[in-house]
Amino acid sequence: KIALAVASEYGRSLTQAIMDALAEKDIAPDVEVCVDDVAAGSPAPWQIYRCMETSGVYPLNAVVFFGDTLADVQAGLDAGVWSVGIARSGDLLGLDVERIYELPEVDLLSKLKKARTRLLEAGAHYVIDSIEDCPQVIRDINRRLESKPHRRPKPSKR
Repeated sequence: KIALAVASEYGRSLTQAIMDALAEKDIAPDVEVCVDDVAAGSPAPWQIYRCMETSGVYPLNAVVFFGDTLADVQAGLDAGVWSVGIARSGDLLGLDVERIYELPEVDLLSKLKKARTRLLEAGAHYVIDSIEDCPQVIRDINRRLESKPHRRPKPSKR
């Protein structure tokens, strides 16, 4: 079973808005932790640990943390879990959702390349463009764990 947790850098009211938006898409996370629930948000690992504790998921190499900021990547690394950067959202693109779709493709590809590079340089084990790419990362991590199950996450060349 895969447990789905949301670790939001927003306060309780904005986190609830995120949860409501997920519910409209029939996505029901097992756990939600907002920044108000812990001593500090990213890059501190506390939200990740709270999600693990609440969902009962361990060991560390069984956890994959997806985030779209450099602080998120660092939080995953500091927690000792798989850290996956998402390039197409977040501050690294410097665009809101509407502008992403208005941008000429050549400009978007250039911005995505820079965002991917920065996430990899921050130490992300994987970098994906969007949340839709999560299943492929999870399959690859499972493959890696099957071959060396007791190893801690190591950066990927992806």
